[in-house]
Amino acid sequence: MSPTVELVNAAKNILIELVEMVRPDLATVSRDGVRPVPRENFKGVEVGWLTYFSDSTVSELLPPDVMWESLGSGVLVMSSEMPPTPDDVDVIDRIVRITNVLQPRGFLEFKDKNAQ
Repeated sequence: MSPTVELVNAAKNILIELVEMVRPDLATVSRDGVRPVPRENFKGVEVGWLTYFSDSTVSELLPPDVMWESLGSGVLVMSSEMPPTPDDVDVIDRIVRITNVLQPRGFLEFKDKNAQ
């Protein structure tokens, strides 16, 4: 079942509210079955349909076909307008390209704020 525009907007608005309330370094919204990068080959936060980064410099590194918008002091990266399905090859390719740009630069690493 495809989500409606209203549900998509509601999901995006919920993420925006959570980011404003919790102020995480990273937050992501993914869809079941859409896993472009096998977990055994990846350690860190996965790029999803919507991914928030508190570091706004992420926007300078994104491929030109990636949508993003400023959100507070960070950026909200959108791999597509609607949540992708496992057969959305273009969106999955875009997620892989975003991951390949950001992972080597440390933007997808888990950060332990309690570590000394």
